[in-house]
Amino acid sequence: MEELNVIDILLAMDKGELTKDEKVVKIESLSKKAKADVKFKIQELSIEEFKRISDLATTKKRHGKVDFDEIKYGIDVILKGVIEPQLRDEKLLNHYNAETPKELVKKLLKAGEIAEVCQAIEELSGYRQEIEEVVKETEEIKN
Repeated sequence: MEELNVIDILLAMDKGELTKDEKVVKIESLSKKAKADVKFKIQELSIEEFKRISDLATTKKRHGKVDFDEIKYGIDVILKGVIEPQLRDEKLLNHYNAETPKELVKKLLKAGEIAEVCQAIEELSGYRQEIEEVVKETEEIKN
C-alpha cells in the first residue's frame, strides 16, 4: 500500500476541521468562594493575535532596551482567549465595579491564576509544548 505524503494528507482534509480549539478551565479560588464550579471556556489564539498582544505589552526604551509587561500581556491574552464568561459584559463589569474588562480580570483572578489561564491559552494555541511531546508527535507522523 502506497504511503500518502503530507501534501496529499493536507489536501484530503476538510478545511472545516481547522477550527479553533477550545477547552474549559476551572478557576479554583472563584469556585471556592462561589461554592460552585466556576469554569472559563477558552480558545486558541492565532499567531497574529499573539503578535499584536505582545507588541502592546512591549515598550522600547532608551539605548535599545526593551520592557515587556507580563501582567498586561497575560490580561490581554485572557481577554482575547476567554469565550465564556464574556468579560466585557456590562452587567458583570457593573456588579464588580470594574470600569474596564482589564480591571475586571484583576478583580476576579489572583495574580497566579492570570498566569495559569494565560498559559492554558498559550498551550491550546500550540505554545509551551514539551520537547518530548514534539518528538513523540514527529515519530508518530513518520510511522
